[in-house]
Amino acid sequence: MIGVSLFIGYTFKYLGPIGKILIGYAIGIASLLFGMKVEKKENFSVYGKSLIGGGWAIIYFVTYAMHHIQNVRLITSPFVGTLALLVVSVLSVFHIYKYKSEVATAFSYLLIFI
Repeated sequence: MIGVSLFIGYTFKYLGPIGKILIGYAIGIASLLFGMKVEKKENFSVYGKSLIGGGWAIIYFVTYAMHHIQNVRLITSPFVGTLALLVVSVLSVFHIYKYKSEVATAFSYLLIFI
């Protein structure tokens, strides 16, 4: 999560805000989908749930960055920025609730908080 944040914020000097946001969402969604695939395997359940939580945290951070970080600001309205964060939060809660996993829930909320 922290690595992706730094990756989006500092290493892409030649990409505009849209490129940075798209790459951030791609990494978050890829982590989420890979976690969903890995979680089904018996020995990798905890690892998969951690990836799911991390994927949601990355998606949340990228959505947060679209309004609050100057280098990637695409949303200028505080209302729209807050609404976007609310939508991501609700989607993540409903998705993680499906797993009934304290690990996935705790990992997602911990990374979102960080």
